[in-house]
Amino acid sequence: MKQLFLFVFASCMMVLSLDAQHVRVIVPRWGGYGYCAPPPPPAVYYRAPQAYARPYARQRYYQRPQRPQRPQRPQRPVRPQYQAQPAAPAQAQAPKELRPTHRRYSRLQLQVGGGASHGFWNERQPWAGLNQDLLNFQGSAFLGIRLNRKRKKSNVLGVWREGGFHDGQQLNQLLTAQAIPEIAEAGDAVHGWQQTEVGIMLRDWFRISTGRGEINFTNDLGESSQVNFRTLTGGVYLRLGRHWKLNGNVTGLFGDDFATTAYRPSAGLTYVHNFWKR
Repeated sequence: MKQLFLFVFASCMMVLSLDAQHVRVIVPRWGGYGYCAPPPPPAVYYRAPQAYARPYARQRYYQRPQRPQRPQRPQRPVRPQYQAQPAAPAQAQAPKELRPTHRRYSRLQLQVGGGASHGFWNERQPWAGLNQDLLNFQGSAFLGIRLNRKRKKSNVLGVWREGGFHDGQQLNQLLTAQAIPEIAEAGDAVHGWQQTEVGIMLRDWFRISTGRGEINFTNDLGESSQVNFRTLTGGVYLRLGRHWKLNGNVTGLFGDDFATTAYRPSAGLTYVHNFWKR
């Protein structure tokens, strides 16, 4: 009995003498007959040796030293114009309203100009080339509103008012071509015409407009007569500097008292003024 007790005591001391770092379970299990049970396989008791090759590796991985913080940059001095201004007294005048960051162009556009028209041509009287005797003075005015104020060359919607003169020879040719049984007074007499159109200028350079017009003349009997017609105009405006434009237009005359369509070319110089930027 004494020998059995010594054997069991020695076995327990051998188990306790193992390296505690490599042992998962060190408490022996006792059997029912008073002797120490056989230990389980080493894979259950022992950890992988790679985990203990560098004992400080695990601690170094989870407790990484913090990086030193970068020193803060010194703040730049604020310019005087951007510093907060003290509150103005109640009696002082309120400051002007600040303008928006993006540029806004004028809302309205006014054009006033003059030029020359070159007679008429139609199906019965085709274009015969430039003739100095067929040139007549005409004037025009335009008032429009810009549709997009953020763009310099935007569409402008407006109204044209134009007028001019024709001599008796040109007007008689027009009346004959339109089968109008009247004869205009010839000689040095001049006869006026006028028209009003509504349209748009695309990108501030291409004109498309339509409206109505009339020609007032004196016939060979000394009586005043009038011929009405409808108009359709297309033209091109070329900018010459900041306030001037060179324009060329072709106007079609049709309807009402006209039996066929007649065309009247014209060219001139226009002064442009933009205003009302609010």
